[in-house]
Amino acid sequence: MLLTLDARAMLLAALVLETATVLDMAKEGDESAAALAPFLLPLAKTFGGEMGQESASDTIQVLGGAGYTREWPAERYFRDVRITTIYEGTTGMQAQDLVLRRLLKDDAALTAFLDRAKTAPGSTDLTGRFAAMVTRLREAAPEARLYAADAVLRAAWVAQSAVLAERLKGISTESDRALDLWLAQGSARMAMAESGVDWALTQSA
Repeated sequence: MLLTLDARAMLLAALVLETATVLDMAKEGDESAAALAPFLLPLAKTFGGEMGQESASDTIQVLGGAGYTREWPAERYFRDVRITTIYEGTTGMQAQDLVLRRLLKDDAALTAFLDRAKTAPGSTDLTGRFAAMVTRLREAAPEARLYAADAVLRAAWVAQSAVLAERLKGISTESDRALDLWLAQGSARMAMAESGVDWALTQSA
């Protein structure tokens, strides 16, 4: 659990920095950054809150009964972080925004992401599976796209976090251990998202 907490912290910090950097580059006229920014924004807004909430919950679990009491700050952090998944727009709205406006409207955002992912060759399997998922949705009925939106959002995070994890490796032995754990679970996380899309596509058949 501690390794998972470490991985989340590193990956979320990297995601926020990546998003901020790309937004600055887009303002300076970088076309690839302008295409990538719309892909990163829903991820930063969604998973900053969701992963923060999961980390606060796991921290309480690590501390046991003491973590649940108000004498420890972990309990307060858990209550305080809950609102973050609402402040930046609910997960469902971010998912629909990503799928309908940023991925299926044209190829720019997906192409920009896949180009950036080339800097992390170890993430190829997950990024390829994500791209295949988006391709499947291009031919799907509007209702199926809505059903699949949450799964696609989570698949996008699996792919993006794998790219970030691969790029972060090498900082230290301890951080590599946490990142290797995260990467080892990536295929299972992607499979969960793929099953959600599979289900969504059957609902409009």
